[in-house]
Parts: sequence; structure tokens; C-alpha cells
Amino acid sequence: MEQQNTPGNGCLTIDSLSKIPIISMMEHSTIPWAIKTNDSRFVYINESCMDFFNIPAGFDFGGRLDEEFPTKWSEQAPEYKAHVDCPQNRGHILSSR
Repeated sequence: MEQQNTPGNGCLTIDSLSKIPIISMMEHSTIPWAIKTNDSRFVYINESCMDFFNIPAGFDFGGRLDEEFPTKWSEQAPEYKAHVDCPQNRGHILSSR
């Protein structure tokens, strides 16, 4: 049986995120928002975040890691990863930017 991607089973996708009410708020927010999976792959970035971090329009960010972005900040990916992988940060919501 094929596993469905729903917010309750731990598989984050754009489709499963659309079922979470806060996404609507993020979509219309002027505050930059991004959501990553536990292995640091992007699954959601709002327009404000795209603008703030100079992510090119049309860039397919889904499933990408920081170092795969065509931006200057992608050079800092090792530092972001070290911060997220730090034992004291595991299981917490982080903002590394």
C-alpha cells in the first residue's frame, strides 16, 4: 500500500503543507518564512523569503539543500548545518538566518 503524504505521518510535501492552516498565514505574510524537513531539505518558501534571500524567481527549491541554492548565502551551508546538527538544538525550531 502506498503511503500518503499527510501532516500526521511525518512526510512533508507541498501538498501536505497545504492542509496545514498556518500555511495560509505564511503565504500572505510580509515576514520571510521557510520550512525544511528534518534532513534540511526545503519544502516551502514564501514570496517574502524568496525576495529577502534573493532566490531567483522560478527556482525549484523543493527538496533542495542550502548549498544547492544559486545565492551567495549558500556558501554558508556548512555553518547552517553545524548549527542545526548541534545536540542542544535537536528537536527545536531554529532560525539560522
